[in-house]
Amino acid sequence: MLPSTQSEGVPPPAAPAPAAQGAGGSIRANLSNSFNSRVGQMRDATAGVRSVVGLQTQQERNESCFPDLSYQTRLYGVLICFLVGMAFSFLSTLLLISANYTGFAIVYTAGNLLAIFSSVFMMGPRRQCSLMWRESRAIASGVYLLAMIATLLVAFLAKHPAVPCVVLIIIQFLAAAWYTISFIPFARQAIKSALGISSGNGAAATAGIGV
Repeated sequence: MLPSTQSEGVPPPAAPAPAAQGAGGSIRANLSNSFNSRVGQMRDATAGVRSVVGLQTQQERNESCFPDLSYQTRLYGVLICFLVGMAFSFLSTLLLISANYTGFAIVYTAGNLLAIFSSVFMMGPRRQCSLMWRESRAIASGVYLLAMIATLLVAFLAKHPAVPCVVLIIIQFLAAAWYTISFIPFARQAIKSALGISSGNGAAATAGIGV
C-alpha cells in the first residue's frame, strides 16, 4: 500500500489573528486617506493655474462667478484686479514710508480684498469658499477675513488707529501666508518641524491636516 502524500494528524494552517487583520485594515485606511488628501491638495493647488490656462472642468466653468462671459473676458477681469491690487500695494508702501499708518492699513486691506476677488472672478464664489473653508484652511481663512474687517473698522472708527492697524496688518500677513502654504504639500509640516512644533499623530497628521 502506497504511503499517503498528506501527513495525518497535521492541523491546517492557523487563520490570521483578528488583531493583525485590524491593524492591517487601519494601515490601509490611513494610506488611503493620505493618498486622497494629497490628490485633493494637488487639485486645489492647480485649480488657479488650470483656470488661467483654460483647463477648467465643465463643473468649474459652471461654478465661475460669471459663467456666461467668455474665458478671455474673465481672464481680463482677473488681470485688471491683479493690476489694481499691485497699484494698491505700491501705494500702501508709499503711505507706510510716509508714516501714514492708517492710510497704509486701508489701502493694503483693499489690495487683499481685490486679490481674493480676482480668484472668485475666475473660479466662482462656491469653489473659492470650498477651498477656503476646508478643515486645513478654515482657521487661517477666518483669521484673515476677521483681521481685514477689524482693520477697516479700526481705521475708520478709532481715535488713534495707527498702532492697532499695524498689528492687524501683521496678523493679516501671517494668516495669508499660512493659508497660501497650505496648497504646497508638506510645507506646513516642514515649518512646524523647523519651529519644533508637533504636528500631531494618527490619520490627521498623515493626511497633512494643519491649523
